[in-house]
Amino acid sequence: MSTAQINSHNAIHPSPRMELVLVTPEIAAQWLARNTRNRRLNSRAVQRIVTEMQSDLFRGATGSTIIIDRDNQLQDGQHRLSAIVRSGFAYKMWVLFDADPEDFKVIDVGGAGPRRDSQILQMQGVKDANVLRAAAHSALRMRQLPNVNWGAGNAIASALVRRFVVDHADALAVCGTVGYRVERATRISRAQFAAVAFVVSQSSVNGGEMWDEFVTDVRDGVLLDETSPAYALRRWAINYNAPANSMQKQQTTVSVIAKAWNAYVQERPIKVLAYKYGIELPMPLPVPSPR
Repeated sequence: MSTAQINSHNAIHPSPRMELVLVTPEIAAQWLARNTRNRRLNSRAVQRIVTEMQSDLFRGATGSTIIIDRDNQLQDGQHRLSAIVRSGFAYKMWVLFDADPEDFKVIDVGGAGPRRDSQILQMQGVKDANVLRAAAHSALRMRQLPNVNWGAGNAIASALVRRFVVDHADALAVCGTVGYRVERATRISRAQFAAVAFVVSQSSVNGGEMWDEFVTDVRDGVLLDETSPAYALRRWAINYNAPANSMQKQQTTVSVIAKAWNAYVQERPIKVLAYKYGIELPMPLPVPSPR
């Protein structure tokens, strides 16, 4: 494009400008009314943002902008704006006005994608972030959602999980190490065993000597009677199959571990362990270590 053509183009089209705007629910609704070309709204993604807002974890004025082109069409930001409308909160946000309408074709295309939770936690200095995040998510669900079947619709907001990991990083790391040793010996999910270990550790006022004994029995399986809860848990791990990262497997695994541990505490013999996902509610939760 020649200099004359550039000058002519600029005379016709205003230059993009960035402004810090207090986006109220009313303003967000007005901009969403101009949302004619975006992908379909993901209601679950909106609810996750709403939860972050309600928990005072959402940050508005970051480098992630709301984009409105010079045709007054919303190019980017529909989920954040929808969350503002749904929550009733107002946030200062950077807004790019008068963007080129052609830019819409390449927004969110060809990049590395949004940062995953594990990447954000690693940037905050958390080691073994994937396992700790998964363990924290299950521990939170055990506390908050014992009466429902776990599914994508009731996932804990990512920001809440990340904050939980940071707040309990040391304790979760210890539980993750325990889970790693058990997983190597039994194939029980490291993250789910760590979740149960964390719940037990947080509810026990002493050092959890009996829990340590239970972990050793599950891990080593030495001289265990066939009616031992630890033996039953090892046998369950061999026979149970489900998609590795499914919500069903996560809830089933922590429930079965809790059942085995509770029977161990009660010195109650048990031969078969199972959890009826979709039927058996409220889910069993691990009791504190008695010593």
